[in-house]
Amino acid sequence: MPANACAFAFDAFAVRACGPDNHDVTEIETAPATPLFALSSALFAERDGEILILKRAAGAVTGGWYLPGGALDAGEDIVACARRELFEETGLVPSTPLTCVAVAHMRVYGHDSLQVLYACGCPEGDVVLSDEHSAARWVDPIAYRERYFSDDVIEGFAGGGAGTATMLRNIRDAIDAFLDWRGLPGDPAAVAAP
Repeated sequence: MPANACAFAFDAFAVRACGPDNHDVTEIETAPATPLFALSSALFAERDGEILILKRAAGAVTGGWYLPGGALDAGEDIVACARRELFEETGLVPSTPLTCVAVAHMRVYGHDSLQVLYACGCPEGDVVLSDEHSAARWVDPIAYRERYFSDDVIEGFAGGGAGTATMLRNIRDAIDAFLDWRGLPGDPAAVAAP
């Protein structure tokens, strides 16, 4: 190890930074009881200018239409998570590299989560749904944003708690990031009038 390098050792509940002579320079004796943020992924799977959305069959958002995605498994990297979730939920495999287009703060099942959102091409294959979903459809991404994430829709959820409305705004921001990446208009209020 070079003389100016630092090494990190990870114990169950401690992190030690060790200098080049292997003596402890920092020690954190306890870690939080739960992770500060869980990690998940979602995909804007694209086909002929449309994105794939899935209708949840169970869970906290039963009946809602969302992008394919889910939680990171132990030992899995985030790109592998995105590919796995797409295949498990739809039977589709991306035909293009995954491009990160947004990161959204979510609150799911009582925990804070960061969701990494990717775009990928899926021009071929039939959607085969998992038990988690009851339907699938390919939709125009602008129409998806307007139908499910407009100000009026989000305000309708505000009565269920500020957290739900905030999460929906964060999803809308991720959709806007995707639309911007694609060069499409997102937030209608952001489009300047002539």
